[in-house]
Amino acid sequence: MDQYSLKQLLTSLQPIIEQKLYDERVVGASIGVVQNQTLVWTFDYGYARWHSGLPPTPNTLFRIDSNTKTFTGTAIMQLRDEGKLDLSDPITTYVPEFEQVTIGREYIKDVTLRRLLTHRAGLNGEAVGAWGETGIGPTSNEMLKGLKSCGVVIPPDSRHKYSNLGFILLGQVISRISGMPYSEYIATQIFRVLGMSSSTYNPDESTLA
Repeated sequence: MDQYSLKQLLTSLQPIIEQKLYDERVVGASIGVVQNQTLVWTFDYGYARWHSGLPPTPNTLFRIDSNTKTFTGTAIMQLRDEGKLDLSDPITTYVPEFEQVTIGREYIKDVTLRRLLTHRAGLNGEAVGAWGETGIGPTSNEMLKGLKSCGVVIPPDSRHKYSNLGFILLGQVISRISGMPYSEYIATQIFRVLGMSSSTYNPDESTLA
């Protein structure tokens, strides 16, 4: 489909998209469609900041939440390609604090990097704390301290079990092997390399809206 026809089609769908966002109580959204590396259509909805009443713009920052896992996985594979880790290594090789877990201790050595990457390690879904509700994640120390209340709740490889905790642990692996904070590694080794100048782990410091 040529760009003009695609843009016409998407524009005709705009009322449907807007109604769906309204029904789902989405505060604000910016949608873009790229074809052949060219941005061919954009649509901004709602508010960038609820209390200000300002609409989102092409420069509005949005949280990407679990899309961060893509960067974590990429970083792990970069370190693997550099010979700094093996995907079959147990997490305890790099995060010995995992030995603290109290659930499913017989499976500790079966919690490998590969299983964490594929959500097949059997871990509980979240780190200890209410960050799922507050949006404020645990610090590294809080996460590591809370491991004693976590563990392997189903046998590894028995089935897929989504785990944010697993990827937080992978973030620790990246930081410890690289010798730099996770956010710095992603910024320098992925964002900067790909020219993702608008992506940041420190939104308060951004010059974008």
